Amino acid sequence: MADDQIEVGGFAKNDHEDVRVTFSKYKGYDLLGVRVWYRNSEDELRPSKSGVTVRVDLLPDLLALLQQAKDVAIDKGFLDEEDFQRDAEG
Repeated sequence: MADDQIEVGGFAKNDHEDVRVTFSKYKGYDLLGVRVWYRNSEDELRPSKSGVTVRVDLLPDLLALLQQAKDVAIDKGFLDEEDFQRDAEG
C-alpha cells in the first residue's frame, strides 16, 4: 500500500480475495477507492483492476446509491433488515 494511502477497512470476498476501502491522493485530488485485492504467488495481498475510485466529494452520491441498493435488497428479499441491524451492532 502506498504511503499516502489510508485504509478504512475491508472484508473477505472469498478465500483468495478481499474488498478494501481506502483514501488516497492523486494529482492533487482526494480519492476514495473500493477495490478487490488478491493474493499473489507469494501470498501477498495486491490490488486488482476490479473496483472503483472516485473523488471524495462524490462520497455522498455513492452513499445514497448504496442506501438505495440496501432498500432494493430488502424489498426484493435478497437480505433482511436484521442483516443490517446485526452488522451495525458489531
